[in-house]
Amino acid sequence: MNRVYKNNFKSEYFYFDPEIIIFARMSLIKATTNVAEGLIIQTTDSLDSIYDFKRIDSLFSKVDIEKRMGFNGFAFIVYEIN
Repeated sequence: MNRVYKNNFKSEYFYFDPEIIIFARMSLIKATTNVAEGLIIQTTDSLDSIYDFKRIDSLFSKVDIEKRMGFNGFAFIVYEIN
């Protein structure tokens, strides 16, 4: 039996301002799908995928973050998989 997995896409946009630094945290939630088939001899098919995500944004003034952390740029983006 052929399995067809559906692909879904989500887009997230980041807008940059020359006076503000964005700290974006993307918490990705992983899901594992297991499918077993067969009466006597069973085969198992497994698929890992990103189920959903949660985005948390923090905004800092460029001058403030440079003084506190020594960071210079437009954004700091962190991806976590749970």
